[in-house]
Amino acid sequence: MNNYSFLSKVLHRQFLKDGVLSDLLIKKIQSRKVSIDFSDGNHIFITGLARSGTTAILNSLDSSNIFASLRYKYMPFILYPLMAKIYIEFFSSNKTEAIPREHGDGIYISQNSCECLDEPYWKNNPKNIINKNNDGLHPIDLEKIALDGYSNLLNQFMKIEGRKRFLIKNNNHHLRLNSLTSYFKNSKFIILFRSPLFQAISLLNTHKKFISLQKKDYFVYEYMNMLCHREFGLGIKPFIYKDYQNEEMRLLKNESINYWIQQWINTYSYILTEINPIKNVYLVCYESLCNEKYYYQKLLNFINIDINSLNCDLNLANYKYDLEFKDVDQERLSKANNIYNQLMLLSNKKLNYI
Repeated sequence: MNNYSFLSKVLHRQFLKDGVLSDLLIKKIQSRKVSIDFSDGNHIFITGLARSGTTAILNSLDSSNIFASLRYKYMPFILYPLMAKIYIEFFSSNKTEAIPREHGDGIYISQNSCECLDEPYWKNNPKNIINKNNDGLHPIDLEKIALDGYSNLLNQFMKIEGRKRFLIKNNNHHLRLNSLTSYFKNSKFIILFRSPLFQAISLLNTHKKFISLQKKDYFVYEYMNMLCHREFGLGIKPFIYKDYQNEEMRLLKNESINYWIQQWINTYSYILTEINPIKNVYLVCYESLCNEKYYYQKLLNFINIDINSLNCDLNLANYKYDLEFKDVDQERLSKANNIYNQLMLLSNKKLNYI
């Protein structure tokens, strides 16, 4: 995102920012009728707090080559699938060379890589996870017109790629969990979680890295805001599930490890309360995915994928950090670890039934 041409930056601003064009495109998507009911399909949705391994599992599943998805090559025409199709057919160079992504986590991406690129659709809808107070990202219930439009949007890209199943990652989707799981009843929802201290350290390090990148290149800041990637960087907004958490997060300050531990606690406490009655949700521990082949095999059984079709291994090599954080609030960390254990119990319980 830090080597975009002037023309590319102009196109991104025109097609992805809030404005007349994006509003018209969304209204067109929501008014469109499709012959296939996409919502009945066996699609895969991946979500969870950032730095939990969502991109790693996304890449691993995508290597099966059986899914359609939203890919970098379609940018910035995510809200205009017909233009995206024309662009890749006649104008795109279709470069497949993989480069390290900006996060510095050892994950390589190319134009064919899939990523969380659907958020411009959601943030330009009237009902938004960023409320009128603009204080954070909040859970919402979605209206049917928005869900129908989203179904239409993904269905158009599925047709472009000639696939019958869709794979998508969006960390913000845990804020829309009830609406999405009810609407896409036959789809599977994977919620990633990870050891809270390791994930908090990763979030803090990534936050610092993107602050540095955004200070050097303003378009990096614009780009992340256009995609509503507010988890870290200069445009950071906390996930707020209850009103009192806004003041709680503000007082902690996001340059502190305790801010990120508390964000982990808030997010996964909320998820614990939401997922219990939902049958098409699978809680997935990233450490177990990487270290236990049996665990990953059970997940693949849940989503109907043959493990032999994958050619992208998962590993924890890029998730080793210095744990000497003297200012860690041990009571807060203990609370997070208790939640982690509850997540593990639920995950293993579901695994035993598969």
